[in-house]
Amino acid sequence: MRRLCRAFSKKADHHRAAVALNYVAYKLRRVVRTLRVTPAMQAGITDHVWTLDELMDTLLTEAEDPTHEAKPLTHREPSAPARALPCGRGFLGLVTESTPALKKRRSKHPPPEATRGPVQLSLFAPPEGW
Repeated sequence: MRRLCRAFSKKADHHRAAVALNYVAYKLRRVVRTLRVTPAMQAGITDHVWTLDELMDTLLTEAEDPTHEAKPLTHREPSAPARALPCGRGFLGLVTESTPALKKRRSKHPPPEATRGPVQLSLFAPPEGW
């Protein structure tokens, strides 16, 4: 891997090709000691260990994938109340009474005073419900 990266890494495209070639060779040609087969055989992709000639013939006859155009990344627009972070790095969500997560949490755990009335203790009688 080091030798391939150093020899072909003068351009980013060459580096990507060298790394991809290394991964393909590892998956199709190298028998992993713990598996006793190649990773591609273990996954059911192939039924034999590929030779170097077979690998090179397949790589040279395959059509190249069309290149995809890079699209600029854009920030999502907030769906709830939010405050913009400095330097246009995104938004910080604000928690308000109408925030759905806050409503959900409050419905699961109502405040204690809403569930029971005031507690009156007596020294001689046990509290109600004992």
